[in-house]
Amino acid sequence: MRTHLYSITKWPITKRLLTASLCTLLLAGCASTPRPEEVCSANWIKPRTDAALSEFRTSTSDIWDRLENTGKKAAENGKLSILERASVLFSLTRLVSSFQNSQALDDLQTLSKTCNDPQLVRTALSDTLTEYNVPQQYIDLLNELDAFTTLLQQSESGINKP
Repeated sequence: MRTHLYSITKWPITKRLLTASLCTLLLAGCASTPRPEEVCSANWIKPRTDAALSEFRTSTSDIWDRLENTGKKAAENGKLSILERASVLFSLTRLVSSFQNSQALDDLQTLSKTCNDPQLVRTALSDTLTEYNVPQQYIDLLNELDAFTTLLQQSESGINKP
C-alpha cells in the first residue's frame, strides 16, 4: 500500500495564503526587533521623540512661531514690553494645554516607560524647543509653570493624564 504525504500544494488557496501570511508576520517580527544594546540609546530615542513631537509642533506652530519671534525681539532690544511678556506667558500656557491633550505626550510617556527614564518627556520637549530657536529663558519659564510641572510629575510617576 502506498501512502501519500499531505502536500501543501493540495491545500485550498485560502489556507495557503493564510499560512504564508502568518509565516511572513513571524519573520517580519523577528527582523524588526531591535537588539537590546540599541534600545534606549540616544540614536534609538532621538528619531522616536522627533516623530512624537513633529505633529504636535505642526499643530501648534503659531505658538512656537510667537515664542521664537518674541525671543528674537528680546535679543535685539534687550527686553520685552509688558504686553509682550504677557504674550509669552499666554503662549507657554497654551503650549502646555495643547501638550497635555496630545498624542505626542502619550508617545513620549510610552518611550519614557520603555526606557525607564522619567525625565524623557521634559528633556524631549526642552530639546525640541531649543532646536526651534525658542530662548532658554522661555524654556526655563515653561519648566516653572505649575500646569507644566504638574503634568510632568504625573507623567514621571506613571499617572495617566487628566
